[in-house]
Amino acid sequence: MLLPDRVPLILQPRPGGVAFRSAAGAVTRAQLLDRARLLATVLPERPFVANLCRDRVRFAVALLAAMLRGQCTLLPNDRTERVLRALAESHYFAH
Repeated sequence: MLLPDRVPLILQPRPGGVAFRSAAGAVTRAQLLDRARLLATVLPERPFVANLCRDRVRFAVALLAAMLRGQCTLLPNDRTERVLRALAESHYFAH
C-alpha cells in the first residue's frame, strides 16, 4: 500500500527544481519522485528493504520508494555474502 502522495523534501519548494546534478545531467525533484513511484510499484511486500545502491541518485530513488510504501530501509555496512546472509536471515525470513 502506497502512502499519501506527499513527500515535502521532494515537493517543496519547487517540484521542477534540481535535486541532483551529475555527469549524466540534472535530475529534478519531480523526476526523482516519478522514478521512486515507479520503483515502489515493484518492491516486495515486506516490512524491510535493503538499499545496496552505490550511485547517489539511485540510492535516493530507492530510499524514497521505500518511504512511499512505508517500508524500513536497511543499509548494511558492507556487501559481503556473510553480512547480506545475516541481514536476510534477521529481517526477511523472520517476518
